[in-house]
Amino acid sequence: MARLAPGSLPRAGRASPAHCRPRHGRAAGYPGELSRFEHVRTLGGDPAHGTGGPFHGGPGTRRNNMNPRHILALAHNTYRETVRDRIFYLVAVFGFVMLASTAVLSPLTVGAQAKIMTDVGLAAMVVFGLLVVVFVGSSMVRKEMEKGTIVTILAKPVGRREYLFGKFLGLNMTLTAMLAVMAILFAVMLLFAPGEFSPRFLSAVYLAFLELTLINAVAVFFSTCVSSVLAAVFTLGAFVVGHLSQALREFGRLQSGPLQERLADAVYYLVPNLEVFNVRGAVVHGDPVTAGHLMWATVYGVGWSLILLILAGGVFARKELR
Repeated sequence: MARLAPGSLPRAGRASPAHCRPRHGRAAGYPGELSRFEHVRTLGGDPAHGTGGPFHGGPGTRRNNMNPRHILALAHNTYRETVRDRIFYLVAVFGFVMLASTAVLSPLTVGAQAKIMTDVGLAAMVVFGLLVVVFVGSSMVRKEMEKGTIVTILAKPVGRREYLFGKFLGLNMTLTAMLAVMAILFAVMLLFAPGEFSPRFLSAVYLAFLELTLINAVAVFFSTCVSSVLAAVFTLGAFVVGHLSQALREFGRLQSGPLQERLADAVYYLVPNLEVFNVRGAVVHGDPVTAGHLMWATVYGVGWSLILLILAGGVFARKELR
């Protein structure tokens, strides 16, 4: 039996020969393959905390692009989940009952049935769309974060910003379907109501959709920052303040102190002015809704929605998921 030469066995603290060490960047025991943890860390992530890496969209990630297929797939799945939600059905039923009660009670107002139906019907669309956003939209992201299912979703080749945009688009699809059904019922009731039928209500329905889209973006933003309850409260508060921002600004200018005026101006510029989308008075009284106003409202609503979604993506990209 051959005798080993002195010093042939590696002593403690001495580096092993090159052929005994695993190759650089490869997992020991898995020749030629990176381990999952080394693969994610190589791309700048930490799988233990769910940050970074190509599937998480955190700092150091290489996946900064937005894949439309991923967003549409998430939106379709969110739409299916939302329409199955019992809260959505409850709100939808109340909305349809509200429209039906408008048709029943409007004959009590002689000579103004169409105006009453138009005013109450358009308001009902906004209110019940708001309830869907508050009760469903403000909790859909937080619910998956609390259940841990979001980690499974982000383990696939889906970035965090893609996830948020998909959720936002899916709820918008739900709002579109609900508003379309309510608008059709509303139009049928107006056709049979005494008085002249005006197609201007379509402009009001479109602006209501833009308003709910903006509120949906507000709900998505708050859902990445706070709990579901606080997100619902803040979303509802943004809706109320958004409709009162102009009045608050005028009230602040009437005050004697400069602090109140500056505070009112800050609220006016930092909170979306939702009165831009309110044309119910013009539609009821027969005033025209110009194409310029529709274009400005579209730019205003889409711009604010994109800003809020970008901010939500920035917050969500740095959030630690477990």
